[in-house]
Amino acid sequence: MKRAWAAASAVAWLGFCAAATAAPTSARTSLPAGIEGLSAAIRDIASAATPEAAMSAYARGCNINRQDRALQDAYMRKMLKLGRPEAAWFAAQVLAPMDLAYGLPQGVIAYVCAKRDNLKEAFSPGVRAAVLDPNNVPTVQNAAQLLAWYEHTDAKPAIAQSVKDAMKKLRGGAGGKAFADAYKQACDVYKSPEQRKKDLEQKASAVRAEIQQLNQKVNSAAQTLRSGEQSYARDLDELRRLQRELAQAELDMRTARNNQARRSAERRRTTAANDIRKCQQDTASLTDEAAKAQRSLADLKKKLTDKRAELSKAQAGARGALDAAEDKLRWRVPAVDGILVADADAPKAPSRSAGAATAATGPQLGPDAPLERRLAEAKAADKLGLAKMYLDGKMTDAARRTLREIVSKHPGTAAAREAAELLKGL
Repeated sequence: MKRAWAAASAVAWLGFCAAATAAPTSARTSLPAGIEGLSAAIRDIASAATPEAAMSAYARGCNINRQDRALQDAYMRKMLKLGRPEAAWFAAQVLAPMDLAYGLPQGVIAYVCAKRDNLKEAFSPGVRAAVLDPNNVPTVQNAAQLLAWYEHTDAKPAIAQSVKDAMKKLRGGAGGKAFADAYKQACDVYKSPEQRKKDLEQKASAVRAEIQQLNQKVNSAAQTLRSGEQSYARDLDELRRLQRELAQAELDMRTARNNQARRSAERRRTTAANDIRKCQQDTASLTDEAAKAQRSLADLKKKLTDKRAELSKAQAGARGALDAAEDKLRWRVPAVDGILVADADAPKAPSRSAGAATAATGPQLGPDAPLERRLAEAKAADKLGLAKMYLDGKMTDAARRTLREIVSKHPGTAAAREAAELLKGL
């Protein structure tokens, strides 16, 4: 689905470029004019100072010949230098099948797919790019992380024999120290969750054994309680019988007609009284034991509930132990012409000190305040144009980040107001 989305995005974006800057009919029919226009577009891309300027020149060139290798390569390289790999991805998609021995476009495709958490799509181009361009350190590091992911995931993608050969070369040292270091670090990222998963599974097994023992204890305590209740019921019946016997003996004493009968009744009364005291002691003891058994049973049931909750937690932890591994990996934009850049679309943490200074002193406008205001408006407008490009290409996340940046860094500008309105619809 992501591949289809990527293709649709590229078509939509390029369609926007074509509609935005339609080339004259003569440029399409006249070969010299077409070649001249294409060369001019490539020169404009190379000299562009902003992504928007490069995009405009790229659109003109695509109207003339979208399959021109020099045009696509110039645009991809310029966007990489400007820290816009998501935009370079469009040209990389065109370049990759044109020249299978060219590693940079495959590295760009791998980076963008990995950044979008589509590691299956990133894997094959990422590995090939590292073998084709082993001196491109970010590309090699990305490939190392992808290989570590491939070796630790259960959902392995299907790969071609050429990719398997590239994997062997990387393991054999083709990626150099950069690959070896990044591969070890990435494996450590997965090793910890795997060990945690193993530990949690062992803990779950131990907890299951404890639950089984607790169940046995609960059943035993319940049986003891039931036996005590039965004994208590028998003692109560015996106590009632003895009380009746005592009452009968006392009655016989009062109604005895001779001393012998009186003494016999008195002996029966004494025996019954003694038996009653003993029976009362037994019932009191059984009552205490029953209370203890009830407390023990309640405690065992609570422990059983806690252990079952612990088992559920351990099982859930074991299932999700590897889920966070990919979040710990760090993808790097492929270098171009030896230039290392950060992704300009990557979210950045706001600076507290800068915010505090602005709040304390307010905007610092010098004698050229009107010029600064115009520059701010122009810069915000450039970013807004980029955001709209992202929206047309269905790159919602990148568009949202750019629009938020406009609102936060260029407040009060017309572009910021428009950006705020666009954000409401996202």
